[in-house]
Amino acid sequence: MTTIQPTHSCFDDAMEFFEMFDMDNAVVRADMVRTLRLVHGVCLSSEGIGYAHGWVEEVVEADPDRATWPKHVVWQGMMHEGRRAYFAVERDWFYSAYRVKHRTAYRMEQFAAMNLSSGHYGPWLAKYRSLMRGRAEGRVLGRIEGASLLGMVFADGAEG
Repeated sequence: MTTIQPTHSCFDDAMEFFEMFDMDNAVVRADMVRTLRLVHGVCLSSEGIGYAHGWVEEVVEADPDRATWPKHVVWQGMMHEGRRAYFAVERDWFYSAYRVKHRTAYRMEQFAAMNLSSGHYGPWLAKYRSLMRGRAEGRVLGRIEGASLLGMVFADGAEG
C-alpha cells in the first residue's frame, strides 16, 4: 500500500505547483490561466476541527493522455517515499474526504498580486490565517486515504 503523508507546507506547495511549468511559453501559460486555480480553504479534521489548507484545482480539457479523468481534479503536494510530489484526485472525492467548508479560488494574476503585495505564499485572508495559529504539534492532517489517485508528478518533474 502506498503511504502518502502531508508536507505541512500546503500553501507553499500549491504556489510551487505552478513553478513546475514553463511560464515563458505563451501556450503553456494560456492553458494554465484557463484551466488552473490556486485554492485556499477551510477543511475539517476527523475530530471536527477546522484548519486552513491550500491546493490547486484543474479543469481537465481535451487531453488524450487523461481521457478517463474526471473534468475537475485537485492537485495537492504530499510526501511519497521521502520525495515531495503532487497527486491528482477527483475534486468531488477531495471535497468530501477533506470536508471542505469554505474556499477561495484565485486566478493566476490574482495570486501573483497577493504574493507580491504580501511577500509570502499565503494564506492571505484573515479567515484562513486565523486557523494557522496554535496548531497542535504532531497532528497528521491531510493524509490521503481511500483515494483513487489519478496521477502523480514529483516536484523535480519526474512522473510517478
